[in-house]
Order: sequence, then C-alpha cells, then structure tokens
Amino acid sequence: MSTTLMPSTKKIKPPLAIKEVASKLNVTDTTVRNWIKTGYLTVTNDNRIDADSITRFEQRVAGIDKLNLRANKTQRDKHDHGKVQSEFSRQIGELDSRELDSAGFAYEQALSNSYRNQEGIYYTPQDVVDDFFTYPLEFTKDTKFLDPCCGSGNFLLKALELGCLPENLYGFDTDPVAVEICRTRIHRKAGVVPQNIIYADFIQTAIDENDLPSFDVIYTNPPWGKKIPTDLKQELKRRIGRDRNAAKENIGSTDTSSLFLFCCLEQLSDNGCIGFLMPDAFFNIAAFGDARKKLLEYQLLRITDYGKPFKSLMTGASGFIARKPTRAKSNSADDYVVDCHVGKLIHQRAQASFLANPKTIINHQVNASQSDVINHLLAVNHVSLRSNATWALGIVTGNNKKHLAKNPADNLIAVHKGADISASGLAKATNFISRDFSKFQQVAPAEIYNADEKIVYKFISSNLCFYRDTHKSIFLNSANMFVLHPSFALNHTQLVWLMNTDLMNWLFKHLFSTHKVLRTDLETLPIFHEYLLQNKNYTEDGLLCYLGIEKAEGTYRLTKRKR
Repeated sequence: MSTTLMPSTKKIKPPLAIKEVASKLNVTDTTVRNWIKTGYLTVTNDNRIDADSITRFEQRVAGIDKLNLRANKTQRDKHDHGKVQSEFSRQIGELDSRELDSAGFAYEQALSNSYRNQEGIYYTPQDVVDDFFTYPLEFTKDTKFLDPCCGSGNFLLKALELGCLPENLYGFDTDPVAVEICRTRIHRKAGVVPQNIIYADFIQTAIDENDLPSFDVIYTNPPWGKKIPTDLKQELKRRIGRDRNAAKENIGSTDTSSLFLFCCLEQLSDNGCIGFLMPDAFFNIAAFGDARKKLLEYQLLRITDYGKPFKSLMTGASGFIARKPTRAKSNSADDYVVDCHVGKLIHQRAQASFLANPKTIINHQVNASQSDVINHLLAVNHVSLRSNATWALGIVTGNNKKHLAKNPADNLIAVHKGADISASGLAKATNFISRDFSKFQQVAPAEIYNADEKIVYKFISSNLCFYRDTHKSIFLNSANMFVLHPSFALNHTQLVWLMNTDLMNWLFKHLFSTHKVLRTDLETLPIFHEYLLQNKNYTEDGLLCYLGIEKAEGTYRLTKRKR
C-alpha cells in the first residue's frame, strides 16, 4: 500500500520591514535592530525580517524573557482609557464642591502608570501650587492668567481665589476629562461658565492661531518627556522657531517641557511673570542648555526645590518664577538677584553666577559663597578632557540574565561592573561573558578594551570614582572608560589621582548635582594640570594651597588672600 504525500497547504508568510515589526510588537525601530543583533530575529537577504523568526520570538522569547516589556515599560500596565474617561465624565456633575476639588487626583490615580508616563500626566500637588502663589502678585480686573497644561485646574482655581476674573482665566489641556473637571470647578466657584478653558494642545494653538492674547501671569506644570513622535517634536521646534522669529535663539531641546517654555515665553507680556514646575534635569542636563540660556535672558526671581513632589515618581522637581523685563530694563541682568529656596533654607545668588557656569547650569542648591569658589576654580588656568580622550561605553549585552554566567569556563572571560570600581582598586570579577562580542547589543572598539592603560569610572554614581586599568579588563555598561590622547598634559595616573580627590568630587556635585557621571559633564571640569606638573609629590592639601582655597565645615571657601 503506497502513501501519497499531499502538498502542504501552509501559507508562507512574507518577511516584514523593520518598521512593520516595530509596529507589530509595539516597540521602537532601535529595539528591533537590537533584537536582530542579539540573534532573536532573523534577517533575510533583502534586509527584511523573516516572519517565522518573529513568530518564534513572540511565542518563545517575548513570552519567557519579557524582552518586549522591558524595552517598552510604558506597555506594562495598559488600561481601557475610554472606559475610565466615560466613568469620570458621567460622575462629574454629581459631585459636590469638596469631591470635585479632589476629582482631578482621583482621575489621575485611575489612569495606568504607562498612560500617565506616556502623556506626562502628573497633577501638581496643592501645596506646591499654593507655594507658587506666595510670590507676591497683584491681580486686577485686567490681569490675564494662563495655565497651558491646566489639568483639573489647580493653578487656575488659586488665581481665581486671589482675585483673577473668570473671564481672564485661560487654560488648555489635551485630556477632555481634565478640562471638564476644570471648567466645572470654576463654574461652581465663580458662578459663571468659563469660556477660555479649552480642550486643545496649547503649542499647536499658539503656533496656528494669531489671536491669543499676551498673558500677565503664566504658571504651569508642563508634561515632562511626553511620548510624542520625534518627527513631530522636530516639526514643533521648527515651527516655534519660524513663527516666533526665534531661529537665532537656537532651539535645540525637544523635550515637551522645553517646547512649552519657549512657546509660553513668547506669549508673556512685558513685566509679566512666568512660573514652571520642572524636573531637576532641566536645571543641569546638557539637553536643556538652550532652554536655560533663554530663561536667563529674563529676570529670574525665585527657584524652589520641591524634593520629590509626586508619589509615583522618583524624579525630583524644582520650580522657578521669572519676570519678563520691560525693554527699558532688558540689559540689567547683571543686577538681578535670585531667591533660592532649598528645604527650609533660603539663600540669594546673583543671576550672573549661573551664566558663568558651564552649559549655563542653574545650580540653585549652591549658595553664594560656594558659587564664588566654583567661579574662582573655573578661572584658574586649566585644561579639559574635551577633544583630549577617546571615549567608550561598557558592554550592553541586551539581556544580562541570558549572557552573564557566575562561573568561569573556557569560552568565557571575566567582566566587571561599575560596583567593582573603587578609588583604591578593582574588585575581583564575579561575572563572566562570551569571548564573542558579536552576540551583544553594544560594545566599544576592541582597541579601547585592549589598551595598555585606560581610565574606567562608575557611570551610575553621585561620586566620582576613577580607576586606572592596565590589565585590559572588560566592563559592563555600569562603567564607562576613556584613553587619554598622547598629547594631553597629564598621564593616566596623574589624572586618576586628581579626579578622585575630595575637591573634584565637591566641584562635580555642586556643578551638576546628578546621579550619573556623564561624559559631557566630565569634559567641562577644569583639570589643574600645572600643579601636578610642578609637584612630583602632590597632595590634596598642596592642591588646595596652590588653588587658594581651604576646606571648612564640609565645604570649601576662598582663603583670605583670594577673597
């Protein structure tokens, strides 16, 4: 008896382009490319992705390793946003005034963390709102007040309470439920339906329409890092620059909070006040440098450190209030003094002292005496690492659980973490990885790892911690590294000693106040090469004497001869 083989009826699925796979798996193009590099997805001859490998990935890898969730944290806790909106919209009219005042925060809590993160929805706590208004402002019947990201209306309700007329309150938001709550609250308080609380994107409205008034006061908590397509961010940046004649202002940052700031500054009337609650990164990270530079063209009145005001976020935040000088006073920035509120302490800083910082960093936690020390150190003759080193990141495996082994083997080599680095040496490695680096998502050029000597430093750290490696050691991405150019004034040993001193740690913290040691920050630090070149037996006390400063009560001050 013979058996006839029937032709297969299985359909051959066509391969997909990277963008199609990214859309299908709800990840970025970059994530798909990383999965290709690490072998999870197979590329066909025409640079497309084999459909069977996508299916295998979904069934075996994505379901086991959860890689797609790690690459897209915003997808971890989806919710039916339409259902949440419908439920709250139905209830708004039934709430009494006290319930209505807390409805915004109740609505915020009903949203998933992923949605709030994607949209930048973190409503301003009432105590922070109240503190903004402790800065003395006089509201008259003609005062126009704007919150371009009004949410449920906390800033607007406070302005109403202090005397702003309801017809002069302007608010915008892209969440219809938040706008409905805001309108209803104002209606209940003022007895009139507000006409200028609008369900719309403020930036688009400001760009597309020419009939928006100038505003006397603009207070807001803009969305930080709202997830919008990069091409849209670039288009908004371009249009703000074009429509507002701001091309020469060099709008570089495309974070949504920066875009709101640029747009609001253009809508501010002469002598008007603007107040923004911003992430700590705004004040010290290079990406916000252009926004800081623009802000410092205005009279900075007050900066307040609010710690971590949002319960569901680990991010710190500070708020600033600034005034737009009248044309007659626009050139008097050197005379401006800023009130800096840090905890229960208040100190004053000359606004010009921020302009003197690298990247116009606004290090408002630093008092005037400490700022004088920083400015003095930056004025000392020095060199920097910029253009004087070859830099590299530690290895990004793409999946440490998969690629790291706890025990050595013939095909594995030792790999160190940033935690292994200390000023006194390098701890013994407790992890091992394949000698074949092509399996990993990102690796530095081999010549950096194999350099006869290189400098390695902790990346995730509040302290500078540098180590001179002469053993061709391998590091994961919790450590970064560089090799000095032969022409640099100091050798690797001298530089490591200097970077590990208490003084350089103090300077780094008081300039950048960050938990990451970034290359762009290291490249701006002054390297006091002359002292090390002039002294074979260098000590930190000798360095301080050379620089004309002294240590006192946990900080530094100028010696009498330098004051």
